[in-house]
Amino acid sequence: SSCAEAHAVLGFVAIDGMRMKQGMAEYRHALSLDPNSATAHQWYGISLLLDGKPTQAYDQLREAADLNPESVAAADWLSQAAFIARRYKDAIAYGRQALDLSPARYGVYSTLGMAYEALGDYPAAIASYKKYAATCTYCSFDAAALLAHVYAITHDDVRAQEQLKRAERGIALRKAPLDDVAVALAAMGRKDDAMAMLRKATHEEPGAAGFLAVDPRMDALRGDARFRQVTQGPG
Repeated sequence: SSCAEAHAVLGFVAIDGMRMKQGMAEYRHALSLDPNSATAHQWYGISLLLDGKPTQAYDQLREAADLNPESVAAADWLSQAAFIARRYKDAIAYGRQALDLSPARYGVYSTLGMAYEALGDYPAAIASYKKYAATCTYCSFDAAALLAHVYAITHDDVRAQEQLKRAERGIALRKAPLDDVAVALAAMGRKDDAMAMLRKATHEEPGAAGFLAVDPRMDALRGDARFRQVTQGPG
């Protein structure tokens, strides 16, 4: 109903203004008015994912994708939620679905690569990251950070260093996500630098802490007390 859509929009506006509790309440209200609102399920799912609740996010986004099978965004976000929820095969399946719907949805290649990596299929991960790099100019810096990580864990140190240098150039241009660079640094044994990068990431994007806290790629840092401090966020 139009009333449900209005509450979904209010939720979106609240979340965008960092009023998480209010936004979540608006989404739940929208869904109580219309349980079949694909938009409300999708926006609620994305917000839950960014708030560090991947299992709940996965359920909401799967509902959105079921209600609107032609939605590229729903399939893309569902793939990301599946990865964060450690459902790696589902992440690949939904990522492929998103690409079938829209081959130009280049960001999906990064999620596919991370899922392949988590499953130990490093050649497929590298191929996905290279495809990601080839799809848009600014993506190449992010892809470099992702490639640096996979090369580091497969002990291809020369390529890892080459890609890290490219990713660091991307940071200067604000075109390389700091969390991806942090993961690469950790894999290369530079844990202090990785932690500094994560502190910078959460300082620049205070809402990122919840998401980082549940990112499977952070397992190498999870036992570090500094990581817990960083991901607690501001209050």
